[in-house]
Amino acid sequence: MTQQTQVVQEIETVKALDLFRNILCFLLGFGFILTAAYHLTPMPDSYGLRDRFSYIKEHKDEFDTLFLGSSRIARGVVTSEIEEVFRNRGILWSTFNLGHPAMAAYEADFYLRKVLSWKPARLKWVFIELDKWLYTTEKFGEFTDRVVYWHSPAETRNMLESLWTHRLAWQDRWMMAASHLLQCSWKLSSFGQGPDITASLLGWTGVSDPYPSYLTEHGGYQPLENETDAEFPQRRAD
Repeated sequence: MTQQTQVVQEIETVKALDLFRNILCFLLGFGFILTAAYHLTPMPDSYGLRDRFSYIKEHKDEFDTLFLGSSRIARGVVTSEIEEVFRNRGILWSTFNLGHPAMAAYEADFYLRKVLSWKPARLKWVFIELDKWLYTTEKFGEFTDRVVYWHSPAETRNMLESLWTHRLAWQDRWMMAASHLLQCSWKLSSFGQGPDITASLLGWTGVSDPYPSYLTEHGGYQPLENETDAEFPQRRAD
């Protein structure tokens, strides 16, 4: 091997090592950014969802019982009356209504796991609305911030396992699986969450101060009569 050939090989080796280091640094940096964005993405504020769960996180050690489910729970479980029944029997029992409009089974499961990860000191009972464990999401909810938010890897795996227990044409099965995996990838990459993350870091969004009265005074129960949005007059009439 001539000296010139050896020099050329050494230069190529150095270039290859530099390329490897650059790729490694890029992957590490990109992974760090994705991880930071994942943890900084604020909870969606659909119908006050962020306020509701921020409140329960702050007061997690004050409640013995939680209720989770759809608007049937949010509009139908009156925590003050439940507490009064216990109080009349000499028991001081604190309840909180974590029901939320259109909350389906997998979303409820995701948020229950989140609450339990906070290790609430007094929590003894959790009541969850009996709902179908649907292997798909409603078309109007797909790829919305709220639905993407609960597509964690664990919950997406649960969805896929459920999907494979149903008799479906293979095309439908794979299309649904692809939809859930894509929503999970949006969750992991914080796709489209840049404005919300920036606003959260700058303090432009977050928990309202003070909390809405239905959280502080009514234990999360939201009477339908108190809603003022345009959709509710017809719902009250129905």
